Amino acid sequence: MFKKLLFLALSFVFFTVAICDNSLTISQIQTGSWEGHSAWEVTLVNTGTRAIIDATLVAESNLELDKPENLWSMEILSPNKYHFPAWITQNGGLMNGTKHTFGYINSKTTPAIFSLLFLALTFTIFAIAFGDNALTFSCNKIKEWDNGSYTQWEVTMTNTDSSKRTIIDATIVGDSNLKLDKTDGLWSLELTTDNKYHFPTYLSQFGGLKFGSNHTFGYINHINTSATFTATDIKY
Repeated sequence: MFKKLLFLALSFVFFTVAICDNSLTISQIQTGSWEGHSAWEVTLVNTGTRAIIDATLVAESNLELDKPENLWSMEILSPNKYHFPAWITQNGGLMNGTKHTFGYINSKTTPAIFSLLFLALTFTIFAIAFGDNALTFSCNKIKEWDNGSYTQWEVTMTNTDSSKRTIIDATIVGDSNLKLDKTDGLWSLELTTDNKYHFPTYLSQFGGLKFGSNHTFGYINHINTSATFTATDIKY
């Protein structure tokens, strides 16, 4: 059993060719026109489920700028290729359901045709902690019967994470002293495999176990002693 908390964060950047992905939509409206020129506002909307860290747009046709600064709120990569301004990437990308708007003045009366070259998407699978000091367990005997052959216990599980993080889920493991007559002999946790449990669904769905708070579960043991519980695969 580890004596120190080991934290492992798994984070991936995933590149998708735009022809295979429709999570960024492009639309534009005309905002003005004069003497063979026209002004346009382009809206990029993230319709996917993950943040878009960066995106490269290509002006396939009909883009004629009198000067480079006639296209704003995007950064130029090469002639007719643009990507997100740095501040979007630095602030975690374009979140799902949000939009970014840029504009340009075209030396034509019709709009340019933009297409998506690629997206950089990011997602965190989960954070895992291995160890036994982020969750602590205290056990209290409620009653016993049949001359101590059966005992009922109440276990209080407390979030004592040293970094004060909320715990979304964890695998709770009972040792060899956990002897249940039937699977429903332990309640307020959900069974995964023999003697292994995890948080009830409602606890994870409502934001997890916050630092300093506790969750109580109970069990009936077919032995006159308590089981010892440890936590692994803690997800923040």
